[in-house]
Amino acid sequence: MINSRVKVQYWMNDRMVSPSDNLLLYPHGSDVVSEVYVFDADWTDTLWDDLDSAWNFANGVLSVVEGNLLSTGFPAVDFGRSINNIKNALSDKVGTKAATLAIVYPNELFNIIRVVFEADAGDKLKSPVASPPTNPPLFQYNFSTDVGNHQRAEYIINLDKLRAQMGDDKFYGSADPLDPRPSIAFAFADAEDDETITLSVLQTLSISFHYHGQLPPMVTTDIYYLRGPNPVEPGNLVEAQRLMQYTPTIEEMTPGSGHAWQSVIVSLERFSDGSYRINGQPYECIMLWFQVISLRGYDTNRPKIEIIGEVKPENMDILRPQVWQPVPFLSMDTFGQRYQAEGSGSALTPSFNPSNVPPGTHKIFFMANQNLNWDSAQVVHLRQSLFVHPIHPL
Repeated sequence: MINSRVKVQYWMNDRMVSPSDNLLLYPHGSDVVSEVYVFDADWTDTLWDDLDSAWNFANGVLSVVEGNLLSTGFPAVDFGRSINNIKNALSDKVGTKAATLAIVYPNELFNIIRVVFEADAGDKLKSPVASPPTNPPLFQYNFSTDVGNHQRAEYIINLDKLRAQMGDDKFYGSADPLDPRPSIAFAFADAEDDETITLSVLQTLSISFHYHGQLPPMVTTDIYYLRGPNPVEPGNLVEAQRLMQYTPTIEEMTPGSGHAWQSVIVSLERFSDGSYRINGQPYECIMLWFQVISLRGYDTNRPKIEIIGEVKPENMDILRPQVWQPVPFLSMDTFGQRYQAEGSGSALTPSFNPSNVPPGTHKIFFMANQNLNWDSAQVVHLRQSLFVHPIHPL
């Protein structure tokens, strides 16, 4: 058995803001943002038991933000090696979980965040492994040095230095204050220390930063085309595209009127040399990222936003989304007044190789709803064709 947690703590210089002191920062009264239990005899649908699938997922999440992290001074080779080290740390049975977090910054309550990974087990654990590199030029990293039943690792991120190093375009994702694209991401792995390792865990956390202001919800689906699986190849992100976007007009809405159904066809373009290409550029993996983010003020009388991810046909596990329900977070309006924003949540597919997708059309359903107020469905029709494109000589 392994129980692991990812925590996010808010600090002002050398003083931590306690969860019991500020429920706006810690909406559940706890600094835990993700938790997973792994039991040898009790696998569930939310846990992958496949090493390659788990590693491909983490590789995809980190590849999306690789350019941002490299801009802070990480050498590309070290970044790739840290991802590869995660794969080497895992066993054939992996409990995997993803979390997303939205942070409005700057904020007078904190200027540092600490991303903490903890794991407990009935047997001894190996030392935790993490990515991005654990000897970074900008983030401080601490980790357990002893093998035992409890392990801990943490990144310490000075947000003022991070923003100055990345620049606002990368730190905030774009000039759009509601762009949900992650700015940075982390992955942690640990495994039982045994001659025949039976269990391991892998957790990822993606963080997006936002400007101030109360804004209506935005629902988006993005697609990421990735290079790989070579872990030391720089520039894993080939291209990112916004496939669908929806903003419910809540203020003018009567119950039941705010329903949106959007769909898009994504063709997997295979060429005669066996490669898959997008706009002429070869790629090896695809990842779909659905996110709902609302900077509206949180209202306890308003139904919670809920996210669902499904795939058809149902046996296409490599396309099955992993869902993270929205979590409220501290925001600040344009007048500098603090308030609790409604929340940010997401659904992600593991990064998958298009050659593993059978011919035909496969549907990935991303759905979000707020009871009778509004609901949104964004459907990706993934189409694998038998047609092979010729490569024209230059």
